[in-house]
Amino acid sequence: MYTIIKPLIYAILRIFLNASMSFSYRNIIVSGYDKIKKRKPILFVSNHQNTFMDGLVLVKVAKNINPNILVRADIFKSKWASIALDIIHLIPIYRKKDNMGSVAQNNEIFRKCFDLFKQDKTLLIFPEGNHAIRRFLRPMQKGPARIAFQAEEENDFKLGLNVAPFGLHYEKHPKRWHDLHVHFGDAFQVKDFQKQFEENPIKAQKQFTDKIRKDISAEMVDIKWHSEYEFMEKVRTLLKPYALKWSENKKSIVHAENKLINQVADELKEDEGKTEVLKAKLNSYYKEVK
Repeated sequence: MYTIIKPLIYAILRIFLNASMSFSYRNIIVSGYDKIKKRKPILFVSNHQNTFMDGLVLVKVAKNINPNILVRADIFKSKWASIALDIIHLIPIYRKKDNMGSVAQNNEIFRKCFDLFKQDKTLLIFPEGNHAIRRFLRPMQKGPARIAFQAEEENDFKLGLNVAPFGLHYEKHPKRWHDLHVHFGDAFQVKDFQKQFEENPIKAQKQFTDKIRKDISAEMVDIKWHSEYEFMEKVRTLLKPYALKWSENKKSIVHAENKLINQVADELKEDEGKTEVLKAKLNSYYKEVK
């Protein structure tokens, strides 16, 4: 009975989700999805800035698929929570720091992921492993590489698993009624790394992880000068009108903003005196406008 009504409940919930997000965001600006929407199976990878909402964004914009999403296991504490989360295609992943269940249980979870790929279905993983509101990409975990290579290895690299990196940019998260940008990069196949994996699996996993990091970073605002993050966030806010001017349209504003803020950061790193002067001026400016 459960397997029969589950798709119906999911379809109804998806209608409510679409309506809710339409009232939560002024605009949801999507680019690049058309070039990957016909690829199957797909492993989606993205930055993780806005907790549960990040996964729902893919459900909203990818209308032709029902994505499965790996999330931390501690939200599956009760039986009813597990049922509800299963209905909306959430899959638990166990982490040492959660002190819940056993990391060994992930072998069963990985098996479920492999079965999904064999059925030409999709999976979303957040490689950072947790969420943070700051606009930069944090260290990547090994999970996506492990799942991708094990899935292909079990199928003699004939599975045809695609990897689709995308970036999320919330203009004023966690506030409501602002623009949300969802930018998909170019997809690639795990099979592209087959030769490297057969020669050196550990090295291949690192190359894979480095690639998804680079590809996600290109589709979001990734402030790479972490030690001066607060300062660079103020600079980003002031430079946004220039990024708008240089971008071709709303769909490319994130790319323009990302390029501009990191170019400025590279220049300021070379001149500590200029950086301190600009900091003082910015602090004075923000005190006046408050």
